[in-house]
Amino acid sequence: MKKVNTKKGYTIVEITLAMAFIGVLLVTIATIVLNIISIYQKGLSLRAVNSTGRELVSEFTSAIQSAPIKNIPSLCTSYSNASARDRCNADKGQKIVYQQNASSRTISLATENALSSDSASTHIANPPTHGAFCTGRYSFIWNTGYVLNDSYNLSNERAKFTYKVGGASRTIRDFRLIRVEDEGRNICQNNIDTNTYYLKTNNEYFLDNVASDSMVSADFLKGSDDNLALYDFQVFVPTQHHITAHSYYSGTFILATLQGNVNIKTTGNFCNTVPDDLNTDFAYCAINKFNFAAQATGELNENEQREQRRN
Repeated sequence: MKKVNTKKGYTIVEITLAMAFIGVLLVTIATIVLNIISIYQKGLSLRAVNSTGRELVSEFTSAIQSAPIKNIPSLCTSYSNASARDRCNADKGQKIVYQQNASSRTISLATENALSSDSASTHIANPPTHGAFCTGRYSFIWNTGYVLNDSYNLSNERAKFTYKVGGASRTIRDFRLIRVEDEGRNICQNNIDTNTYYLKTNNEYFLDNVASDSMVSADFLKGSDDNLALYDFQVFVPTQHHITAHSYYSGTFILATLQGNVNIKTTGNFCNTVPDDLNTDFAYCAINKFNFAAQATGELNENEQREQRRN
């Protein structure tokens, strides 16, 4: 009898099915891993915004509390022009305390290009560009995320800050948020036209006779791995006691990442980018709104006491 040699193996169909199953399994695992990484990164972005926001609230509150007690509307008397003085009184001196400029342009979040004609895109008209908050002890100057992000084509509307130390001029550009020792609210006052009481439009803040560079802080937000910026900063008219002249300040600010098409002009504040497997910006986008309130209770320094005695 002859022996029949039989060879065992897999057919091409079986191998193809097995490889297809393994491929689907690997794709599923990769998708799950990407989603987990995206969720983890989203959590890191949210935590960065919240922790930095709390630090800024503490910074603003401390600056207000150290500010001297001063009757803010009385600062309007410094305007010799009657029209400017009347506007200042009607404004209760608010521009001397707080300013924020807005662009005259419209940006499109969907294409990240200014003046997009795509009607399906989400547009933001007149986004905030830069501003200043002068407490009477420290002044804060900021550029918003809309002018810092080159994709919006608003970089020419960024503010710069120029100051003099010993007669030498120094200019800071492309900053996000800086603090300056400014006891006389000069940064805000220098940005107001003395004849009209309207804000100047040259996108430059300046301060003369700064004692040293240490009076100007390092950028609070620049250089951070979280890539955060302010998108809006509102300070309400201070409430002032009519006898003691204690001023009570309150305000809000929106802090967010530069990525993700941050939208603050529609209902709510959110990242406008739609999440998908090919879009990583959404995972790196986070936004939150913070409130702060404090009372100015600081004491006058020697220069301020002399000025008060003269007045």
